[in-house]
Amino acid sequence: MPIAATAEGWFGSDAEPEEPEGTDTVTPGGALAGLLDLLVQQPESEPLREAVQAQVRFLDARQEFHRAFAASSDERDALESGLLARFSATEICEAARTEFREKGNQDRMLLLARLLSQCGGDAVGALEPVVREFGGDIEYFVEVLAGVAGKDAEAASMLSRMLEHPAPDVRYRIASTVPDLPEAIGAPLLRALLEDPEDWIAEEAAEIRRLLNSRA
Repeated sequence: MPIAATAEGWFGSDAEPEEPEGTDTVTPGGALAGLLDLLVQQPESEPLREAVQAQVRFLDARQEFHRAFAASSDERDALESGLLARFSATEICEAARTEFREKGNQDRMLLLARLLSQCGGDAVGALEPVVREFGGDIEYFVEVLAGVAGKDAEAASMLSRMLEHPAPDVRYRIASTVPDLPEAIGAPLLRALLEDPEDWIAEEAAEIRRLLNSRA
């Protein structure tokens, strides 16, 4: 299977927004204020009440993600554990997407990948909107998907689709995961990587094939 060398089909931009100076907290937005105003007018509305609760929870997740991102190394593990205990993979992804969209900094994507690596199969569906919005930063999530690909067909499918990504680093990261994947998933990926338009990736794939053959 030839590998596409264009960006067609991938969303988002590699351009990274600059982080505003002094951005050290997350403040409630207009969405919550608007919902609260409506709830005052319609206090018996259960859908409005649920929408307010969801928005409060989103802001809470975003604040906790920001705290984990800004924390010192001594505090980080506890804050990350707290995030994973309190919020779902989808909630964490939505908080991270918003933080990255507004403030940039690739380390936010690294933090998200580290968190999702502990979410098992729940990470797969949660990652879909992240991949769509920030296609240029997808390389950070290759290992997350590879970690569950043996048990999750959608994760394996996403890895296969990533072979068409125009960024060589993404395809190289996929190659690096092949030795640890089940053969039924890794073999088709390896065959495609052997035809990569970048010689250095094709050579890496050939080296991986030799390694796997030596194990047989």
